[in-house]
Amino acid sequence: MKGIGKNMGRGQYTLAYLLAALVMMYVSYSLPRWLPGDFVTAMYSSSHVTLNAEQEEGLRAFYTQRQGFGQYLVDFFTLQWGYSYAFLTPISKLIGEALPWSLLLLGTAHLLSMAFGFLAGVETAWRRGGVIEKAGVGSMTILEGIPEIGSGVILLLLFALHLGWFPAA
Repeated sequence: MKGIGKNMGRGQYTLAYLLAALVMMYVSYSLPRWLPGDFVTAMYSSSHVTLNAEQEEGLRAFYTQRQGFGQYLVDFFTLQWGYSYAFLTPISKLIGEALPWSLLLLGTAHLLSMAFGFLAGVETAWRRGGVIEKAGVGSMTILEGIPEIGSGVILLLLFALHLGWFPAA
């Protein structure tokens, strides 16, 4: 018996992923209408942001009185993602300001990870059959099994709380 997706071509995979993305976008579009109660009050009741009546009505109108899913898709792909009342600026501008720093952090972490992995691999291969190889392979196997979120929390505890190198917030 053949498994699902065993004989799918690249185009079929792409189509399947696009369909899944479209379904997720439709759920994101429809969720405010499906939820019971007043979601604007629920979102901002415990927030530090205070909205006036006009802003609350604007949010309700934005999320419930849209022109349709087609317009939602157009807005999504033209980067018209709305307005952040917490930062009082368009969301696309917030992302544009944070993206270079995020990419710098990602690139630096990736380069450091590659350098560490290369050096650890060379050292382990150089001392083949010894204690360092066994310890290196064993520890890397264990580290590979830890989810990134778990290792992230451990590193945050180490560098932010214990060593105080980074802010914990």
